[in-house]
Amino acid sequence: MGNFAYLAGDAASGEAVVVDPGWDGEELIRRASQEELTIRAVLLTHGHYDHSGQARAMTDLLNVPAYVDPRDEALLPARPARLLWPADGLIPVIPQVSIKAIHTPGHTQGSNCFLINDKHLLTGDTLFVGACGRCDLETSDPEEMYRSLSERLGYLADDVKVYPGHDYGDTPASTMGNERRTNPYLMCTSLERFLRMRSG
Repeated sequence: MGNFAYLAGDAASGEAVVVDPGWDGEELIRRASQEELTIRAVLLTHGHYDHSGQARAMTDLLNVPAYVDPRDEALLPARPARLLWPADGLIPVIPQVSIKAIHTPGHTQGSNCFLINDKHLLTGDTLFVGACGRCDLETSDPEEMYRSLSERLGYLADDVKVYPGHDYGDTPASTMGNERRTNPYLMCTSLERFLRMRSG
């Protein structure tokens, strides 16, 4: 399915989080070990199995919590023992790293993007390179997707790097500036136009 999973952290302290382990949990742990990183938590952009399928196994094995928006808890294929979510959107897992959850409903009610150190945005199935996530699933909402893209992510600087949840674009990653210039869904100037594109 072209999924991306990510290790994000602080090289100096050797602490990291895993984002969206849909598959290959053992490989993610092996990669972290190779980089001399200790995994402190699992973060999920949303609850769909292709992003969360290894969350339970990894959190059990590593004895760490999983962070998922409560609105997506029912979508998880297996519930991790320790589920957390910050009231203020700030995930205080690694002291040296700022991780901010930005609620971006549309693909699911509980979809979130993770902004790391104000420079790197892990977008899950909200924003892809050149596209956006599906809005026709059980808890999807195309109007909320439009607002997530145009308003909730709209304040981010052009140089913020975008790391999507799937390898669907011409490149594995992009920037907010490039997406504003080239992504047809971010170029929509009205909700009506966005809805026509999504339904067409």
